[in-house]
Parts: sequence; C-alpha cells; structure tokens
Amino acid sequence: MKQLHQSVLTVIAASLLSSTPVWASAQEAVTVQPTPAAEQKMNSEVELTLDRLYKLVPEIKQLRLESENYRPANERQQAAWFFHFTSRPDESEPGDNTVYADAFVEIAAETGDLLHFNLQYPDWSSEQIPTKELAKEKAKAFMQQILGDSLEDYQLSERILYGQSATQDAEGKRTVWTHVGVQFERLINGIPLLGHGYQVEVDSFGHVTSVYRVGEETDPAVLESEAFPDPAQAISRQEAEEAYRKLLNLELAYKAYHPVEAQMFGQSGETKPILEYVPRMDGVLDAVTGKEADLGWRRTTKQQSEIVRLKPAGRKLIAKSPEEAAKLLTAEFGFDMSNMDVDEREEKDSPTRNKYLHYSWHSKPALDGEGRRKADEHRFVHLGVDAATGQIFNITLQDDSTRGQQPKIDEKEAKEKAIALLEQFVDPSVKELALRYVHTSGEHHIPDWVDESKLDMGDYQQPPQVSFIFSEVHQGVPILDRSYAVSIDTVTGDVVGLTLSPKLEEEIAFPDSKTAVSAEEAANALLKEHPLRLVYIWPEFAGQRAPKPFLVYELYYTAGLGGYLDATTGKWVEADSGNR
Repeated sequence: MKQLHQSVLTVIAASLLSSTPVWASAQEAVTVQPTPAAEQKMNSEVELTLDRLYKLVPEIKQLRLESENYRPANERQQAAWFFHFTSRPDESEPGDNTVYADAFVEIAAETGDLLHFNLQYPDWSSEQIPTKELAKEKAKAFMQQILGDSLEDYQLSERILYGQSATQDAEGKRTVWTHVGVQFERLINGIPLLGHGYQVEVDSFGHVTSVYRVGEETDPAVLESEAFPDPAQAISRQEAEEAYRKLLNLELAYKAYHPVEAQMFGQSGETKPILEYVPRMDGVLDAVTGKEADLGWRRTTKQQSEIVRLKPAGRKLIAKSPEEAAKLLTAEFGFDMSNMDVDEREEKDSPTRNKYLHYSWHSKPALDGEGRRKADEHRFVHLGVDAATGQIFNITLQDDSTRGQQPKIDEKEAKEKAIALLEQFVDPSVKELALRYVHTSGEHHIPDWVDESKLDMGDYQQPPQVSFIFSEVHQGVPILDRSYAVSIDTVTGDVVGLTLSPKLEEEIAFPDSKTAVSAEEAANALLKEHPLRLVYIWPEFAGQRAPKPFLVYELYYTAGLGGYLDATTGKWVEADSGNR
C-alpha cells in the first residue's frame, strides 16, 4: 500500500508533543573555554582510564593525538580532560575526499571516570542494523572493563535506541555508520534513577563506538543522599495498576499508514490502516500516595477532544520558486520578506520517494551600538513544498519582535482564527477535524521549584503564541497521521504557522470502530504487556535540582518501532522487525 508524504505534516506537533518525559532534565549547555594541557597536570586516574580505552579500542592508539585540553570545574560541571584523536594528516591536500577516523574522549579530571567516548572509524561503516542481543552483550563486556565492580550500581535497561550517522564527500559518496544504543541505569536502593547512567552504542561488527555518561554530577555524593524515599513506602504494583487504569485515559484512534515492519533511517515498506488505543496520560504515578505525581512542572500543552465541523473551500497554496513563495507569503499572510536571505534544499519522502523542496529565509543580522546582534529583530521563515506540483504543505514564521510582550487576544479568538484559516485550505472532502492539543508559548515553562533570580529570563522568553493541533476523523475517531496545525501570534493576531495534509490519493479501508474492545479490556492488555515499574525521578532545570527526588511508578511503554495496542483484538502487537 502506498503511503503519502508525512515527513513534515506534524512538524509543529512533533516539536510541541516531544517524547521526552516532562520530568526529564532541561539543563542548558555550558561552554567553558578549555585551557592548554601544559598548564595543568594530569593525574594517574585519568591516565589509567586512557590506558583502559587503548586496550579496549586499540584503533585509538593508531591515531594521532590532535589536541589535549583541560576544562576547569564550574557550578554545573566537574573538571575534565578532553582528547581528540584523528587519522587526518597534519596537512591534507586540497580537494582531499578521504574519510578520516576521529575519536573524542572526555574524562573526569579528579576521579578518572569516563564521561564520553566516540569513535567514527571508516572501516567500521555499515548500514547493517545490529541485533539488540549483540549490542547488550558487547556493551556489558565493555562497561565491565570500564566500571569494574561499580557495574553492580547499574541496571541494563530494556529500552533500545537505533541510530545512524553519515558523511558525504565532494563527489556525493556517502559513508554510513549504524548502531544500537543500550542504557545502563544508575541504581539507588536497587531502584533505577531516570536520566542517570550510561548510554553505550554498538555497531553490527560488535564494536563499541561510543559511551555517554548521562546526568553527570558535580557532586557525586548527591546520588548517595538520604533524600531518596524508601522503596518500602511504595504501594504494591497491584494497587498502582488499579490507580493507573483510572489515569491512563486511553483514546481510540486510527492510523492510515501504520508500518507492517519496523521502519527507520528513511526506509519505506508496506503499511496498513489500524485502529488502536493510545494512552493520553503523560505523567507518572506517585508511588507513595497512589495519585498522579506533581513534579512541579508548568504545563504549556493541554489535551483536547473537540470535533470541529468545517465548510472547506479547498484553496491551494502554490509556489514553484523561492521568488513566487516570498510573494505569496506577503500577499496571503502579510509576512515581511524584505532584507532576508534564502537557502534551498530538497529531500525525498521515505515511504514514496517523492521529492520535496524546503525554502528557508533568515533576516540579515541587526546590530546594536556595540556591535551585538539584536535578538528581538531576528526573523526566520520556512516553507515546505511538493517539488512536482509546487503545493505548499508547511509554513513557519519565527519573529522575535513580540518576545516578552503580553497577549492581546485570548485562546478563544485565536482558535476562531485558526479554524477560519483551515477552512480556506483544507480539501472539500474533509468535513470534520478533531482538535487534540493546544500549546501556549511565551508563558514560562520553568518549574515552580526553580529560583528564577538565578536565571537570565531573556533566555526563556518566547514570542506569545498559541498552536492548535488537529487530526482528520473517521467515524468520529481521530486519524493520527492525518494532521494539521495552526499557530497564531497572540500579540498581533497574525498567523505564524500552518501545516496541511495533502489530499488522500486513495480510499483507505479503515477498521470499523464499532468492533473495538472496551477501554478497560485494552488497559488490562497494555499493563500486562508493559508492567509498571518503580523508579526514582529527580528533576533538574538549568542546573537547578528539585528539592527532593520522587519515587514513582512509570509505564514502561514504547511504541516507536511499530508496536501498538490493537483496539480490535485488545492485544499488544509488535511490528515484524527482522533481526531486531
């Protein structure tokens, strides 16, 4: 079955509804200029870790040490040594297309702990996806040598990540590396602490190609704190499941193009329409109280379940060149496209291999009296276009001029504007849409427990906007991969984002929603297949930690590779994933 282009249909939705849990760390990157190695003496623990790496990955020893630098400690990071190894000659010839090996290593200066290791080795390039069994075996053996007896303080997670990187020379030849990532979760009182541990990546040859330490602690003693709730205080798993069933909020939903086999890295394959149940709960259960845990985060996205009836005009937005597109954006939406530079790129949709063009405009830097860039005068416009027809399917405007201002229109008025806009451009065959999410930006998403006096609040202000995420419906049930989005600037009332779905090329034979099992039966199947597990969460934001860690039950639920809760059978279905 042919699948329509979906790569940019949910650009806005994907950014608003990130898979990252709300309790995940939101630390800001801190860049500290390293000092020359000659000014700092390296201790024996660092040298010992380097020697271990040389033995485990002898290929590093064959490379030239390009640089060696020391980073002093600061309030967010411990002191560390950085090493860069490469096979690139000191002086390479102009036009040299050789793909060279590069290795990067970061080691804690005081303890010698390995914080980061990555090796991109040309001879190890492959598009073959490793098996998860091989990845776990090789990762565990590697970390045993790195951590020794301390490996007992970590638990190998069942979560598997798949990744791929590539480089391309001047002649267009690509070199691709593929890996599977496994996670070692830090244990406290025998309970995993989410967001802390190591991620280890393994290729199809069994090589460990990278190690990342997650949740680096300035003070490792924090992990030994008595602040962690005693697991004996937790309610039983049976009690937790009973409470969780009431909070799951399972939603009946369709997908028009669900993969029959797990698809990744731009693969295409057979798809089918499905009817599924999707949990809409995005929180966790407090393991002590049995209620949804309040982690202090301020929600900016609200779930909705509203059917919106339309009288669509079916107008098409067509632009067959950047020049036509710029004129259209000004005429239709009032975008000021003056004094902007444009870039153009193309991509092929993974299911259909159809070609799509992306135009990106950005304003030329405006400088203040001291030569610094004026952040509030930056503008960026993106446009996604079907290369064959010129039909526009995605528009995004970033204009920082309203940052920090108060909204002048409310959510109700913004929603009316969004629906009126969609009625112009939605295909006449679409009579209804389901409004599923409303996201508000410009409001502080900073957790309640953060001391805002320690933050530069300008870094966290966004232009006040409200975004509405819609889906097409069949039998009153939303079709999740037929999505639309509209963003409205609540200061000016202007449209700043629009995402459209192309017209369906064929009739989709959706399952009858009347055949669905009850939500209760589906919830039982989900919890049986994905049992709740007890974990610790200690939220962080911009280097600040919540006053205390939380003991919670989480649903060990991942559906990223094609697994879904079949609403017609009430059973969990795993996609055929070959050697994975």
